[in-house]
Amino acid sequence: MKTPDTVIRYEDNAEQATVTGWICKTCKRWYGYDDSAKHMASYCCCTTRPCECGGRVDKHYVKCDACRAKADTERYYAREEREWDGKAPLCCDNDDKWFWSLDDLLDHMETDTPTAEQIEDLRLLFAEPHHPGFFDLSEHLSNYISGDAELPGDYEAAEKAVNDYLKANEPLSWTHGKYRPSVASIIAEIEERKKP
Repeated sequence: MKTPDTVIRYEDNAEQATVTGWICKTCKRWYGYDDSAKHMASYCCCTTRPCECGGRVDKHYVKCDACRAKADTERYYAREEREWDGKAPLCCDNDDKWFWSLDDLLDHMETDTPTAEQIEDLRLLFAEPHHPGFFDLSEHLSNYISGDAELPGDYEAAEKAVNDYLKANEPLSWTHGKYRPSVASIIAEIEERKKP
């Protein structure tokens, strides 16, 4: 043990040791020998890894393309189905396509008589309005005023004006909803339109 009076000579202060652990075969980075070291060394320079299905997956994904597609399909069909009234805006589940009317939907599909399969392939969802929250001027300016300072002037009138504007003009945007329209209700709206 080292004490204040102990002299340790440079040439006597090293000894050989055997170090075990895991390294990346590609870049030779050493990861140690704990439980996660083998995984980290394997992951370091790999480009693919095994998927839970037995296939191969790009290193940056958890599942392969086929497993991701299957999970997306299962997630979509697990959503509650509702009847479409022909008016509610629709959107595609995994895309940024929005349909504000039956005409928009049919134009996108490039047919006046789509099949049930063509409609299902779009994976439609009801679009839901995205409402802005209540505007609070003191919260908006919180980074610019000290904690105990009062806002000057008639800030309530400004707050009311902004909130009245937001309420009069909502929705300002739309988002993907949680319900899917039934294909039968979409086909029914298309058939209804064809009637003289």
